Amino acid sequence: MTATTDDIAGPAPRSTGDFGAAPVALPTLRRRPRTLAIVVGACAVVVMLILLVLLVGAGPASAAPPGPTTYSQAVSDAQGLVASVSGGPWNLSSVWGTSVTVPFALNNSIAALGCNVTHGSFGVNNYPAGSGIYSGGQATVWIFSYGSADPAAGTLWVQVVNGTASELGMANGGKCVGYADAGLGTAIDSSTAMHAILTTTNGGRFEKVFPSANATYTLNPGPNPTWVVTLNGCGRSLFGPGTLLASVWASNGTIQNPPREPPVISC
Repeated sequence: MTATTDDIAGPAPRSTGDFGAAPVALPTLRRRPRTLAIVVGACAVVVMLILLVLLVGAGPASAAPPGPTTYSQAVSDAQGLVASVSGGPWNLSSVWGTSVTVPFALNNSIAALGCNVTHGSFGVNNYPAGSGIYSGGQATVWIFSYGSADPAAGTLWVQVVNGTASELGMANGGKCVGYADAGLGTAIDSSTAMHAILTTTNGGRFEKVFPSANATYTLNPGPNPTWVVTLNGCGRSLFGPGTLLASVWASNGTIQNPPREPPVISC
């Protein structure tokens, strides 16, 4: 992605030396129009789901059921739904979560991947605003992809919104092929990753300045999975002024890349 004044690119991709797979690009939010693009990568056979997110600054938000959840809570909800979907066993292959302080819509498209949609419409979904509270590793929206060992079943996408799981769709062929376990099953919770980040010097400083912020979480697959967490306290963007970025080893909760020193903490 190319950075501009209002469209500031996310972090550098993970090292292919660590994971041996294509990089996972984090979301980018634009100021006008407010657009978020995410590309979720998978290990082994790369499967990318491109989600174009249009932030809606006004208008009614969809009803929020229980509230934001951490990764462990959300993946448990997702697994309960996935277990009932034929074509498995399904292997968790990518994880992405977000909490944004305004209502937004996700227009997801897999047309560029040359896949055959077998179920679901991959249409526009409206999502509620988050509270901005991030200290516990919570997100209002989590999106998971699962690959089947059966190429005919392909890839399954599931969303969990404020604790409620639903299927986004299934596709096969093209780049939507089945693949093996991506090694995410034993990853630490997003709450543990967030705690590790906020107990660093710069993490603690950021939290004092910005007790409320937009947040994104990406769980990078591979032999050594990592959590990449981005926080922005200025509200208008997930990147740019007021941003903190760090990564944590998902196996043990230790810091891989600490927050940049010093973090930019003014808007």
